[in-house]
Amino acid sequence: MVEANPGGPRTGYITIVGPPFTVSQAGTGGSSSLAITSQTWTPVYVNGHIDHYSALVTGTASGPIGSSLGASVTNINSQSPSIVTDSWHNGLLPIRESGDPATTNWTVTDYYVVPGDTLTISLLDGVTHLPTYVYAHP
Repeated sequence: MVEANPGGPRTGYITIVGPPFTVSQAGTGGSSSLAITSQTWTPVYVNGHIDHYSALVTGTASGPIGSSLGASVTNINSQSPSIVTDSWHNGLLPIRESGDPATTNWTVTDYYVVPGDTLTISLLDGVTHLPTYVYAHP
């Protein structure tokens, strides 16, 4: 497990060589964690070369009420990913509401990720308002 420095920065760059991988943060009044449990990257070939990937990334997240999840890409040629959870409110972004369990499973799908791009999955702690990130790439 990699644990963020309480009171310090919560962003880092880590190369992952297969799941499971967990990043946790503990701050005053809040505690959250974010983990990738599996990744599937399917290459799509055009004229014998990889044109893009279809991505399916799953994981778990936990956090206090008000915590929310997000997913993004950095390359404008990739499509925006979608993220859904199995037990938090799935609106514009998944958010933990009163009555939801602290921990949820999440799934990110993106049907067009260009080579070299990275999926960023983020968890915003509902108490500390500090983010935790994990990164997925083929």
